[in-house]
Order: sequence, then C-alpha cells, then structure tokens
Amino acid sequence: MIITVHNTKTSGTSQKISWSGVPPTAKSLALVMNDEGGIHYIIYNIPSNIQGLDGHAENKGLPEQAIVANNPYKEEGYSHDVYLVALRTVLSSSLADRPGDLLKEIWKHNIDMAVLLKK
Repeated sequence: MIITVHNTKTSGTSQKISWSGVPPTAKSLALVMNDEGGIHYIIYNIPSNIQGLDGHAENKGLPEQAIVANNPYKEEGYSHDVYLVALRTVLSSSLADRPGDLLKEIWKHNIDMAVLLKK
C-alpha cells in the first residue's frame, strides 16, 4: 500500500490524505497517528474502497461507517507518523472508548500496512 499526505506543513490540523493499493481482501481500514509520545489519533472502520480523506475529515466528511476513537492527547492532524492499516474485519464501535484494546484489535486483524514517517 502507498499513503500520501498532501500539504503536511501545517501541524495541528489534518490535511488531505490519500492511499492506493489496498488489498482486495481488506474489509476496513484504520488510520493511526503516533509519535514517540504515544498514540495521538485513530480513525477506524474506514471502508476499504475509500481512497482517502479530505482535510479536517475528523470533524466532517468521514464515511458514515468510520469511527474516531477517543483521543487521549486531544490533538488533531497528521503531523505525527501515519499508519494506514488494512484489516480483515470491521471492528466493534465499542472499542472507541478503549484505545489500548482498539490498537490490539487493529494489530491482530492487520493484513497490510503503509507507514508515512514525519520529517
């Protein structure tokens, strides 16, 4: 898979992000933003046929099925390392309040992953 963040110079706000090469067996996608301080943002249950998200998608414009997990750091944006994970299943909405359990399920059901490291 290939992941691209467009206009990444603005930190603290999410920019348009796109990807390609999602495996045909993927049932959903998860977008995980983290850095050395830990996980900062997770959007999961993105439909596998979606090829990107517009800027500020966490506030509007997310696909109906997509879920924004509770963010312990209250930061938005793609100024962190970005992991796009293709999953073999759709995850439970109840995981949004339990980021540690959510991450375990994301890695458990991972079939492919693309990484974009911050510069």
